[in-house]
This record gives sequence, C-alpha cells and structure tokens, in this order.
Amino acid sequence: MGPKSKSIIELGSQDLTVEYMERFRDLALRFLKGYGDEKPQELIMFSARAQPYQYSSLDDLRKEIGRIPDDASYFYYTITYPSGERCSLYLDPDRPAKLVVEGDRDMNRHLPDQFKLLFPQGGKRYVVHGRWGIFMIWAIVIVTASAFLTAYSLLSHPDPYLIVWVLFISSLLGIYLSLVKAKEMTPANTISLGRRRKRPLLDLFLHFITIALGIISVILVMLFVEYNL
Repeated sequence: MGPKSKSIIELGSQDLTVEYMERFRDLALRFLKGYGDEKPQELIMFSARAQPYQYSSLDDLRKEIGRIPDDASYFYYTITYPSGERCSLYLDPDRPAKLVVEGDRDMNRHLPDQFKLLFPQGGKRYVVHGRWGIFMIWAIVIVTASAFLTAYSLLSHPDPYLIVWVLFISSLLGIYLSLVKAKEMTPANTISLGRRRKRPLLDLFLHFITIALGIISVILVMLFVEYNL
C-alpha cells in the first residue's frame, strides 16, 4: 500500500436526489473495487428540522423515505474500505457541494473523469438570507409595483394619492415576503429524499404572480373608491 493522498472535487450548487446518490455509490464501488477485496462500509448522515439522521446504507435510507422531513440539509455520504480508501460526498445548504476521494497516490493519480461528471453542472446560486437578502426581496416588490403604476399612469390620469398608497402597501408586502421567504430562496444546495423536487423557477413565477395580483387588487380598489365615493 503506497502513501495516502486526497483529491477534492468542487461540484458547485446541486439538487441532490436519491437517484444521484445511487450513481455516486455505484461509481465509487466500481472505482474502489480494484484497491481492496474487503466489504466496504456506507454511512449517511444529515439533519432535518434540527434532528439528526444516520443510516448504514442507501438501502436503509430508502426504507425511511416518506417519514423523513423534506427540508434535509448538511448531508454527508461516505463509502469506506477497511484498507482506508474512501469516497465522500458533502453538501452544505449554504456552500458548494464537495466530493472527496482518499486513497493511495496511484489511485488519485488515475482519478476517473466520471467522478467529475457524476452530477450535472450546478448553477451559480447564492443564499439571499445574508446581509442584503431582505432588501433584495423588498426591492423586487417595489420595482414590480412601480412597473404596474407606470402602466396605469400611461393609460389614465395618475392620482398621486393612489400612487403613494400603492407604494405604501407594496412596501408592507415586501417586508412581509422578506421575513417569510428570505431563507427559502436560492440555497446553495437542496436535497430531495424521494419527494418531487422543488422547481425554483416555477416557485419564483408563482411568487411574482402573487405579488402582481396583490398590487393590481390595490389599484382596482383605489379606483373603485375614487370613482364611486
């Protein structure tokens, strides 16, 4: 057995599913098989709703799917041989995913490209619940409201009172969404354990429709009050 070495592969942001975990396991077992005939050990650990979960194999995890909360995070999956060779997958919800391969130098020298292509290219996403995240959501609501007010002003004579009132209501709506949705938007990594994966673009579109309908409703109410009272 030669000197040990470690290779680290940055995977970027990922949407991890059980199917991708199986691909990782199959490739790791196939790659490490040539470096030891012993039976490997699997270990899966993650947290969900502040509760730790631990499994000794991916098959054991599959048996529990449906009873695990959907907001799993801080995921760790490792396959280890008694001789020391190891493949590990790390996912932190706020940081890029990472794949680590440990073994003798000869093994790492021939690290196959399949590991680098194991997962699809992750998007360049960032958490928005940091320093400026709340203001970002609030600004999006205000910009949306301003766009509707601009369209209203072009189609009719603008009422300054209505404009001020719509912007005020939009500001309140923006603050509410900032506090409620900030931690849900564009995490670095997401994990789907058997459930249907969330579609960020669809969620974003639905949020926009909700905001737009709210602003349009305020404008219609103000127009009704203006012309009927």
